[in-house]
Amino acid sequence: MRLKGRVAIVTGGGRGIGKAIALTFAREGAEVAVTARTESEISAVADEIRTLGRKAAAVPCDVTQEGSVNAMVERVVKELGEPYILVNNAGVMIVGDVASVEADNWIYGITVSLTGAFLCSKAVLKYMILRRGGKIINMASRAAKISSPHVSSYSAAKFGLIGLTKSLSDEVKKLGINVNAICPGFVDTKMVRDGVGSEQSWVPSPICLGSVPPSPYKVARRKSPTEPMIAPKNSNPAQEAAIFPSHSTREPVCERGEEGEEEQTICRAAGRDTLSTTAA
Repeated sequence: MRLKGRVAIVTGGGRGIGKAIALTFAREGAEVAVTARTESEISAVADEIRTLGRKAAAVPCDVTQEGSVNAMVERVVKELGEPYILVNNAGVMIVGDVASVEADNWIYGITVSLTGAFLCSKAVLKYMILRRGGKIINMASRAAKISSPHVSSYSAAKFGLIGLTKSLSDEVKKLGINVNAICPGFVDTKMVRDGVGSEQSWVPSPICLGSVPPSPYKVARRKSPTEPMIAPKNSNPAQEAAIFPSHSTREPVCERGEEGEEEQTICRAAGRDTLSTTAA
């Protein structure tokens, strides 16, 4: 068990990638706090974690509210102990053209995906700094590398998350705290299905259309570093290079910091053995 004795917080952990990460961490020995706004979902995940023989806490939290975030972290400390790992996975996808999307909706997308990561990181850092050790893992996206139409809020937030990752890494790397961002491609989650269903045209073609995105568990428990994130149909390397450069040129899917057991447990990278671009 590579994470035995570690306390982890996974935001957006009630379903999709967050749920898969939480369960995979538990299988690797971590005690896991699962947080999201929907209490029924995180409670179900916590129950699954307990069946694996690990301690779990289901803590409702709105990552856009600093008071809610601080209360969540304090409760985790009381129930499980001080967090060593934070996975900033909470996010929403706002679909719509810049010319027509409501400003409040656009800002909400930025606030959940980017400000939420800032607030959660800030809340756990006081424990990590005193301990002089910890892991913060930001779940970014291929949208942080390659822009797509109709998802400007989501794309801007994920680009910003890479910037936050790099800046925070520079701030805390001398304190033994490692900060990374992982950028998965399309994954078969409710958020992606809802987004594609409402605006089919923004999905890159021909690689994604007619292909089968991986399940969240495949992202969380990736074993083969050469296995593609998406299984394309009728595609060729030239098409992949044009639409998904990271699949052909083997760009890293992780920004900043030396990867460790935590990052490797989440995913082995989209076609790479190493996750990092820069050693912290």
